[in-house]
Amino acid sequence: MRPVYEFGNNEQTAGRARALGVQLVKAADEVITSGGIVVDQDKEHLFYLLYGWWRMVNRSAAALWLLDDAGYTVESAPIVRNILEHTYSMVWLHDAGDPALTVVEVAAQEYRQKLLANMRRTNWRIVRDADIEILPPVGVPAEGDPDHAIHVKLSGEFRMFDTLVVAYDRGDVYPVYRYLCSLSHATAFTANAYLERDGENISARGVAARAGYADVIWTTVSLTQAGVIMSPLIGGDPLKRLLNRAAADLGVEAPSFLRDQRRAPLPATA
Repeated sequence: MRPVYEFGNNEQTAGRARALGVQLVKAADEVITSGGIVVDQDKEHLFYLLYGWWRMVNRSAAALWLLDDAGYTVESAPIVRNILEHTYSMVWLHDAGDPALTVVEVAAQEYRQKLLANMRRTNWRIVRDADIEILPPVGVPAEGDPDHAIHVKLSGEFRMFDTLVVAYDRGDVYPVYRYLCSLSHATAFTANAYLERDGENISARGVAARAGYADVIWTTVSLTQAGVIMSPLIGGDPLKRLLNRAAADLGVEAPSFLRDQRRAPLPATA
């Protein structure tokens, strides 16, 4: 099916993408509030992490639209970056399965250990429940284990977004992420957003200019991509029809196209 308009970085595409995105978020909310989420038992251990990331994508999209309606532009860059990272992390976790889940658990444990160490070093008062010995998660393959190479590879992908997108032959996504990072930290780029340059003359702006509509458009692409991962895990695949329509309207051949495939398989195990 061909899109009903010419897809591009323009107001028409942004308006249509926004309308589709609102429908996707609303449909997801209705699935949740209906209390009708049924999960296959064999998928349950992955479901909850994917669900949390999916909600993060959906709620972040809703926050982005609120900012857009209020006239904010560059200020929403950290939210767009977060949406992009969580969406590809969903693709990664769904694809790699249990070994990826272990990587996420290990990363969370390491983060907690470092946070507690920082708090102790800077004399924060730590509540008793937090001041506990943290044990490594069960299931971490030791060196020499056939699964160790997989764990190392997946750890690199989870910790480094450029490594993750290259693994799925989507290296062209990283420059977008890097650009969003430049607007998510204290950089010259965030300052320049509020300056107007005319030759050697510089004047101050009260509001940053809109550079285009890619943030709004790609948010709906991310919502579609995240939905393609999540909906089949819920009994009845409740978002399937809407996802098909959104993908077709955005000019994507089919939602399965959004379920990226690895460029190279994971290392073989014994």
